[in-house]
Amino acid sequence: MNLKLRLLTGFMFLSLFFTQLSYSQLSYSEDFEGDEVFWTNPEDAYWLDDYESCDGYSIVTELYTYYEEGTSVSSTLGISNGQLATLSYEYKLIDYYDDTPYPNSPNWGNFSVEYSTSATGPWTLIETVSPANHIVSGDCATRTVAFTPPAGSNVYLRLRSAANPDEDIDIDALLYFDNVSVTQAASLPCEGTPSASTTIAANGTICNSQQAQLSLSPAYYSGGLTFQWQSSTNGTDYTPITGATSPTYSAAQTASTWYRAVITCTGSGQTATSTPVQVINSGLECYCDVPFEEDIEPITLVNFAGIDNVSSAAINGSPGVENFTGLTPGQVTAGQTYEITLEGNTNDPDGDGYETYFTVFIDWNHDGDFEDDDEQNEIGYLVDSNGTDGVQLTGDIEVPEDALPGLTYMRVFKLFYEFTSDPCSSEDGAGYGQVEDYLINVTTDCNLEAPEIEEDITLCNAATGADLPNFDGDIVWYYSATGDDVVVESDALVAGTYYAAAIEGTCESEERTPVEVIIDVVNLDEVEDVFSCTTYVLPALTNGAYYGGTEGTGTEYEAGDEITETTTLYVYAESEIVEGCFAEAVFTVNIDALPEIEGAEEQTITTPGATITDIVILTVNGASVTWYPTQEDAEAGTNAIPTTTELVNGATYYAVQNNGECSSEVFEVTITTTLGTDDFTNKGFTYYPNPVNSVLTINYSSAITNVTVYNLMRQQVLSRDNTQLQAVTDMSALSTGTYLVKVTAGTQTATLKIVKQ
Repeated sequence: MNLKLRLLTGFMFLSLFFTQLSYSQLSYSEDFEGDEVFWTNPEDAYWLDDYESCDGYSIVTELYTYYEEGTSVSSTLGISNGQLATLSYEYKLIDYYDDTPYPNSPNWGNFSVEYSTSATGPWTLIETVSPANHIVSGDCATRTVAFTPPAGSNVYLRLRSAANPDEDIDIDALLYFDNVSVTQAASLPCEGTPSASTTIAANGTICNSQQAQLSLSPAYYSGGLTFQWQSSTNGTDYTPITGATSPTYSAAQTASTWYRAVITCTGSGQTATSTPVQVINSGLECYCDVPFEEDIEPITLVNFAGIDNVSSAAINGSPGVENFTGLTPGQVTAGQTYEITLEGNTNDPDGDGYETYFTVFIDWNHDGDFEDDDEQNEIGYLVDSNGTDGVQLTGDIEVPEDALPGLTYMRVFKLFYEFTSDPCSSEDGAGYGQVEDYLINVTTDCNLEAPEIEEDITLCNAATGADLPNFDGDIVWYYSATGDDVVVESDALVAGTYYAAAIEGTCESEERTPVEVIIDVVNLDEVEDVFSCTTYVLPALTNGAYYGGTEGTGTEYEAGDEITETTTLYVYAESEIVEGCFAEAVFTVNIDALPEIEGAEEQTITTPGATITDIVILTVNGASVTWYPTQEDAEAGTNAIPTTTELVNGATYYAVQNNGECSSEVFEVTITTTLGTDDFTNKGFTYYPNPVNSVLTINYSSAITNVTVYNLMRQQVLSRDNTQLQAVTDMSALSTGTYLVKVTAGTQTATLKIVKQ
């Protein structure tokens, strides 16, 4: 026969994370054609064969009266959604010697297909094939059978074959098994709020280039669900991760990070959030992997420096390299010696005396490998142990005096036949054994005494941790005598007791010196910004003095000084106890004097019946104007006159503007009323329109010789000569506003107040 003797070993344990990628329904197939077949072969009962096979390569076993039962277990088929699953496979049974179809008589034995939610069982029978239901044929037959694996669990298949053990019957047949497939009905759609779940990290602690690998437990198997992964650096504030919308998530991280997932049922719109998990960055370089080509013969106990870890004793029941860096690190001190106790399964059911050797590697210098001379410790070997019978191996590990402090890796390497010469290979033991990785925290035995600080420390009222003596030197400060509550540079100090520990390199004194800290409070008057319309007189201070600059610089001011313009001032006081300790406050004196009203002090009004509102003045935008009959009334703000008061020729009027906070100086104006009394006669004098949009027309009984237009600033904006009784003036080019129009007729003049629209 042309046999391809490729043994199938325990490949299913790639990682729990990768066995949970299917969250919908089972859809599995295996034709045994690949370079690697992920079915186990613990009894070496099966091989791959393309001679007389069903299709290409099949897995084959020999049913022989004197052979024991053989089994082969698949890798995970995925996660079941709880619906009906259909198993299909091909098989045939032929004579070992002449390849003819094997008869059902005599009874040749049986084979069965089973399923489980674990690679190690317990197993549930799907079907058994025996002479009772086997159809004799030289061709491969296809069998189809239904089963319902429980929802939310991984599913594994097991092929189990056994020949009739009756030694009076000579049974010798070849069983071919091929083209296995499992399909499952679609998931039922989700309803209401998704069930609760917990975020699971494949490794709670990862090295620098290792990825965080996350899944949800229990897994979701309903249809219509969406997933959004979120991350957080503090475990409180979470943000969505772009593109992380699968039931699992894998990514690199540079700092310890919390993760959770928001699960939404699209039909109901309801959501659930998984319980978060933190993936911690160890800060260490990732160490080499170790492939084991044959059986995983597990380490079952590691007891060292506070680590006391018991793990599975099942052959091929654990990964080849098992990561226990998420456990509390072992604690060792440089220069000390520690005992290590080890147990493991030697995989020797027949008592052949197989020796399995333990080597412990520790990266004392943190260089990312185990290759230095003092980093390899050969502990010894075990014989004839199943890993749970109490058979132990003990040895001593000496921590070098120059071991670097802090976290580092420890690798426990169990290998068949001899000590490994390579922390990254199982070849010395023909691929049999296992590795477990741990973290070790190295400290140094310092024997430092607490610092001597005999006097109390007096500091300024704004003192921070950085002001404590030797803060960045050979002292570290704490808030308590024994806790880890370190005073940091930016901490605001208050009066009380603080504790000082001496530090030297990586060493720190166990004892701490209590030190009383006194806070010297420099008293200072409170000040606020000042607003004044004219001047401001500085009041007397109880604590502090006035300065024009910070920290007592610039012009020094005295109480009673008059501030006449806007000025920024500082109130400054120094401590009488601590040199350089001071207090300071800043305020601004804002002088907002309102300007006087602008306008001619003598004005001629030609409008008949003119009132106060016809007086031409300029005021601050938004200010109100009040008129008074006398200077005294204006200064006192009494006896104001209404704006409807008709102007009297030769009278003087007084005005004050006010913006709500300040008033201006008094404005004085003397009024002359003319228009037809002395210079101009009213007879025949008319003008229109007022207000005007474009053309102003003026008529008089005598010829009008000139029309000149002024704005309220007394600036000439237009002038036209004329020889007729009527003067037409085009004002369309002027801006909207009020204008004064001076009309001249020979020696007579009149001034009009015209509004341009």
